[in-house]
Amino acid sequence: MDLFDFAFDDEQKSSENKVNRNDLTIKGDSFKDERPLSVSELSGVVKTMVEGVGKVVVKGEISNLSTPASGHIYFKIKDERNIINAVIWKSAARSLKVRPEDGMEVILTGKLTVFSARSEYQINVTKLEPAGLGNLMQVFEKRKAEFEKQGLFDEAHKKVINKIPQTIAIVTSQTGDVFYDIMHRIEQRYPCHVLLYPSKVQGEGANLEIVQAIKDLNILNKTKPIDTIIVARGGGSLEDLWTFNEEDVVKAAFESQIPIISAIGHEPDYTLLDYVADLRAPTPTGAAELATYELVNLKYTVNNYRNNILNAITSYIQNLEYRLDRLRFSLNTNAKFIDELNMKFKYLKSQLLDSVKLYYADKQKKLEQNKQLLETLSPKAVLSRGYSFVESEDGDIIASSKTKEQNVVIHFNDGTRKAELKND
Repeated sequence: MDLFDFAFDDEQKSSENKVNRNDLTIKGDSFKDERPLSVSELSGVVKTMVEGVGKVVVKGEISNLSTPASGHIYFKIKDERNIINAVIWKSAARSLKVRPEDGMEVILTGKLTVFSARSEYQINVTKLEPAGLGNLMQVFEKRKAEFEKQGLFDEAHKKVINKIPQTIAIVTSQTGDVFYDIMHRIEQRYPCHVLLYPSKVQGEGANLEIVQAIKDLNILNKTKPIDTIIVARGGGSLEDLWTFNEEDVVKAAFESQIPIISAIGHEPDYTLLDYVADLRAPTPTGAAELATYELVNLKYTVNNYRNNILNAITSYIQNLEYRLDRLRFSLNTNAKFIDELNMKFKYLKSQLLDSVKLYYADKQKKLEQNKQLLETLSPKAVLSRGYSFVESEDGDIIASSKTKEQNVVIHFNDGTRKAELKND
């Protein structure tokens, strides 16, 4: 058949299968006892024959994947023409390097089992691996494209790493060297408080532990601030690192409020976590360097900043002093100028007052002269010398004796008299 490739144990004999059940003996396709079989008997024969095949290795495509809360994994394995049920029990699922998913082409190792009540058979899978790196890379690229479309890798979402941290949390295996390598490098560069959140970094359930670690650290961050989370593990194959390509790990990293540095494998190794993380380190020790300043360099930098600030302040003060000296000089110069103006003002004021006094005195003198002249020429002054003058009733001066008859007023020095002019 084109559907499966089988591999058998050395103990398994492929040439014939012998089953003794009651008085029934099966050899090849023939029955020695030709009596009718019950359904249960036939089902038992089939079960014995099928399960007697032993270990099988099958290549096919996964479909109808189901992962219930029990921890077991159910799916179908198919090719172009046929489909077989398969199951991975929880105990075996824990040791898987790669989590199965729909559409993935895999190579399964397991044993055939029969559910007699329905005469159905399935493969109890003990080992699952991708059918070559090419297939696994297709899954990787497919997921990467989906996450990119969702915006999970956008630079706008990247958070800034605080390189002068108080606390760094490390999510990695407690048994490997990775944690101690990171710790040693942090101690060399910038000693600070370090938290270890132990987690599986490979196999079934590793992704769940890493997701839980990120969530728990974000909760802790609300009461005990954490500057950076480093998610790390050593090098390995694509299958070994597959945990860090799982969707739940990528989304947990994206949703983290704490900046995350990924430090997975060696420099050539890339996982989807590297793309979503706020910063990617080429190695675990490199993560320690990206998460901290080197204390010696930091002190040097601080000293430079201090010197620059002191120089700037000194320069600013010197500039102020120069400007103050210029202002003092300007004030002294202006004070002399103001004194000169003040003296000139006083002189001009004195001159103006003297001129006004002289002008006033001159005008007063002329006024007195004019007053005297007016008094001399005044009619009253003439009248006081014994003279008088005549006016008509209308106030016109009568200077001729030939004036017509009329009533007139005669003005004397001490008063007036009315009179009547008559012709002789």
